[in-house]
Amino acid sequence: MTWSIVQSKSAYFDSSGNTVAVTFDSNVTSGNLVVGFVWAWYPNSRYPSSATTTYDSMAIIGTPDTSNKVWAAQVTATTTGATTVTFTLDGANDYRRVWAVELSGHDSASPISAYNFVVDTVYGTGTDGASASITSPTGGLVLAIMFNGNSTTIPSVGTSHTNVLGSTFSGDSSRIEYREVAGSTNATFTLATGDSSDISVLALNPAGGGGGGGSVPVFYNHLQSQGIA
Repeated sequence: MTWSIVQSKSAYFDSSGNTVAVTFDSNVTSGNLVVGFVWAWYPNSRYPSSATTTYDSMAIIGTPDTSNKVWAAQVTATTTGATTVTFTLDGANDYRRVWAVELSGHDSASPISAYNFVVDTVYGTGTDGASASITSPTGGLVLAIMFNGNSTTIPSVGTSHTNVLGSTFSGDSSRIEYREVAGSTNATFTLATGDSSDISVLALNPAGGGGGGGSVPVFYNHLQSQGIA
């Protein structure tokens, strides 16, 4: 089974609250993977206490704590129908953003091979100025998102990715990129203005497991072992 990005949707919230929600434009198909990303960055770093779709509870990726402010969650849809993805945070925040992606081609028993959240990293300008590393299994898909709270320019495509789901929020910028790749790789983004930004990147297992999924090393938060923090 080949990978297919079915649809994506984003939303932003600029008044205080502890939830974010976004509804897909079209019905989600049962059996497809739904991935949600949430960014809650001001005035506090917040983490999701729960994540749901209209029909299912989502598995939060990583161990929620206040050292991070970019989070992801996933679920294989059990029902075909209109679908809203909702994150509930551990407390109220003024600025919150949410992305949701529906895709197919994943291993429904174990969709996530590895993940990497890199936060509060100051990146410079130029091609591939922002980067987060990941190891992807054979036949895997890398899905990455960058959030930047102070730039009004959408991050440009880095050289490591060629497929883009791009959007801009009011006063903020973000971009999702995806690529089929195996082995060690980087999710790269290019900023028009050097600034502190946050990246969340996932490596997804293909249907059938792809190979080596369980042995792929898991990267978390600042990737201290790689000297990023």
